[in-house]
Amino acid sequence: MPTGTVKFYDADRGFGYLAPDDGSPDVAVDETALNVIEILIKDQHVSYELTKGTGGELRALNVVPL
Repeated sequence: MPTGTVKFYDADRGFGYLAPDDGSPDVAVDETALNVIEILIKDQHVSYELTKGTGGELRALNVVPL
């Protein structure tokens, strides 16, 4: 499973970006991808799965704080 840090997350909108630890491009994340009740916090370390969105962009699934 890839890991990374939360670059930005807007709890009101339920959307943000993760910065992968391997230096690859940022990954979009929304509240439906979270496996926890709590919100994501900037610089929080997480693991996740990758998928492609409808526009071909990378999206995170099954996000779990580490």
